[in-house]
Amino acid sequence: MVRLHNKKPVSVWTGGTNFSDGGIFGHSNVGHLVEDKDVAVKFLEYWELLAEDPETPAERNEVELITPLPKGKLPKGVTPVFSPRNDLSALQWYAKLAQGAKEGLMMTFAFGMNKIWKDVYRQNNAQFRLALLEKATRPMKDGPEKTKELKDIQALRAMPENTFAIGDFIRSNKYDSWVKERLTGLNTNVRYVHNKFMLVDPLTDDPIVVAGLANFSDASTTDNDENMLVIRGNTRVADIYLGEFMRLYTHHAFRESLKRRKTPPKPLETGDWWRDYFGNTERSIRRKFFARTSD
Repeated sequence: MVRLHNKKPVSVWTGGTNFSDGGIFGHSNVGHLVEDKDVAVKFLEYWELLAEDPETPAERNEVELITPLPKGKLPKGVTPVFSPRNDLSALQWYAKLAQGAKEGLMMTFAFGMNKIWKDVYRQNNAQFRLALLEKATRPMKDGPEKTKELKDIQALRAMPENTFAIGDFIRSNKYDSWVKERLTGLNTNVRYVHNKFMLVDPLTDDPIVVAGLANFSDASTTDNDENMLVIRGNTRVADIYLGEFMRLYTHHAFRESLKRRKTPPKPLETGDWWRDYFGNTERSIRRKFFARTSD
């Protein structure tokens, strides 16, 4: 959505939120307002291109002219990136930004994690890496490919630097003390996580936020009409996205832990509760990230 003032573009509202009941009430989404005339100009140019309903091959060339990928270091401020494009260079560029994380990386995946992102979470130097997934795998039928993908995700989850959560709700029975949860029924393909954003070193003075409509996938890069915002150096924006990420992450991580738990957790001995927060453990890595300490 582009707002005009005196027939000139002045601001943009974008994000992954569909203009529907399901988009607003059915699952988690992002809406982002950008009050930047230069960004608004590019979005209007993109809208005018889409209004012509161009053939995809010709559209790719025009889109890359409107939003070429930055050469060299990402400039501070807001950089829009539109799709479809001629190749996967934009997706690979996002992955390069993610690989540059020194302290923390957080990402949402509405439609699974392809090879590019598996490599990022396998090889990244950041010691604190979170991922929130709608499902454990990309949309696919049961079979050898799905079995392999489940093994790949489980191997990534076994790394102490990686902590994943998968969307779910509390599945209660008559013996539980939980209030029964249920889905809204407004969505079928995506029930929990429709967000598409990435946070690189969000607690530093120079964070990077990538957010928008694209699914961090091959198809969203080369085939679909998508848009993303790459925001560098805005600590307030990074704080807001980090707060929302942790809200969603802890919500679903707790529900997933209930599903895996077969017996009540063993009580810790008095005075021993802190031991898991030190050493090479997930809790220790999380403590050091949020406490901003190397101890």
